[in-house]
Amino acid sequence: MSADYQLFSNAVFTSRSNELKDLLSSLFLDIHQSIANSVDLRNVIFIDDLKGFPEEIDLAKAAKAFNTSFFQIQALNDSIGRSSTEFSIGSIYGYVESYQVSRNKELNRRLKSRLEKKYSLKEMDHFSNIAAQILRLRNLWAHEGGFQNISQAMVLQSNLSLLLKTYPDSLREKIDKFNDYLDFIDNNFFWAIVEFYKSYKEEDIDEEIKRHIGESEPNSNSLSTDINELSEKVDSQIFSQAEERNALNLKVEELAKESHKTNHQLTELSNIMNSLYASLDAIRESLDNSSPQLIQDIDSGIELPIVNVDETQSPDAVSFETQARDKKSLTSAEVKDKLISLRETIKQDMKSMNTNFQNWHNILMRPLIEELLNNRGIDIHQFKDSLIFRHYYNCHSLRGKDSFNFERKQTQEMMDFQLNKYWNSITNILKQHKE
Repeated sequence: MSADYQLFSNAVFTSRSNELKDLLSSLFLDIHQSIANSVDLRNVIFIDDLKGFPEEIDLAKAAKAFNTSFFQIQALNDSIGRSSTEFSIGSIYGYVESYQVSRNKELNRRLKSRLEKKYSLKEMDHFSNIAAQILRLRNLWAHEGGFQNISQAMVLQSNLSLLLKTYPDSLREKIDKFNDYLDFIDNNFFWAIVEFYKSYKEEDIDEEIKRHIGESEPNSNSLSTDINELSEKVDSQIFSQAEERNALNLKVEELAKESHKTNHQLTELSNIMNSLYASLDAIRESLDNSSPQLIQDIDSGIELPIVNVDETQSPDAVSFETQARDKKSLTSAEVKDKLISLRETIKQDMKSMNTNFQNWHNILMRPLIEELLNNRGIDIHQFKDSLIFRHYYNCHSLRGKDSFNFERKQTQEMMDFQLNKYWNSITNILKQHKE
């Protein structure tokens, strides 16, 4: 089960995309209409396409329109001696405020008088920036298998909220169910992010645990006994650490013996990679030979997938990186997000089966997630045998409780059940970490 913020993010680009396409296309057409008598249009067909029904428009096309150079001013071309000065709604403000134009007071005044009708140049720039962000996030969502962390959802929600709050009053009544969509973004989507963020930050220790810890604090009558017990614990820990050091020394010796074998394996791996690169070169050469067919497909109207290309990279480099990307591409923070999302799923599932289930019964409470992140290669037996897991598994935080034995038995049964059911999901998430 996905976290709620992921469900709402997906809805923006799928089930509720028509509202967003309607918002963007209606706004673009209204801005265009306000300057139509002052500019020369370079793509009449595209403008006509935007006038169709929202479900007939591609979201990427509607968002991209704000920053595509559809316009020019022939009179401006003649006055500055250039054959073409193409611009988009998003580039008008930057051009008029550029040093070349702003120093020419008369030209600057003429341009503003022609272009600033219903909308100021700053407003055009504002809406174009939002559209560019939406397009970037849409491409990220489409090509990365959805959002991987809560920050991406926060950026999307904030941009959509800003678009809705600054949307012209004169256009709101033209948008079907505008207020309903506003409620969806500013209430449903926003609070899903807030709830997940609260879950992300929670300490996973209920008030009941804190109360039991308080009950076990020593008083003056038992201070001597507690000191003796503490001394025994310290001795035990020192002995345990000595054993761990001996085990570590043995492990180092074993690793030294394995180093020669590892070097040999790396040599074999290098040979395999060289063979793989040769195969990729052959594939690329085959694709280059097929380019005439690719051009024919484009001319035939076949729509190619949109790729968000970094302008600092060559197309070949971007294509190669896109093909090489696999599931093992999450940062530590993104892996933590996914584990927290799974924790919420476990919590909901377990509570539906056992009403006594509490946060400290969850095998993905915060301290245990930290244990998993610090030891990504850990197996289920090592995890269950770790000090922090045994701390909760044996209910060490619940001393002083009258029904301690019953609580420990119940806790262990629930945690064993979770390990059997969810361990594969946990390891699959950990494997996605970007080394």
